[in-house]
Amino acid sequence: MKKNEIKIGTVYAAKVSDRVQPVRIVGESPYGGWDGVNVKTGRTVRIRGVQRLRFELFRCPACRKWLNTCVRGPDGGCLLCDRALAEGQTTAPAV
Repeated sequence: MKKNEIKIGTVYAAKVSDRVQPVRIVGESPYGGWDGVNVKTGRTVRIRGVQRLRFELFRCPACRKWLNTCVRGPDGGCLLCDRALAEGQTTAPAV
């Protein structure tokens, strides 16, 4: 991922204090990098460099989990839920 690929308002998996957490980028920091909000805790974080960002995340409407974009289906849901529902399960899988 490169600096010019970061989009404001998007959720990324980011390294925050030795853990990878979902972080929503809310704007560029005047001191360099980006300002964000940890989605799980609501705390503000500062992302100084693109090295801390891992990949873009999306929230599945069915299972409500934050997932990597590689499991996103054509309808916007996650392929894991779609596959489970196609196999006859009544609820989405625990991811």
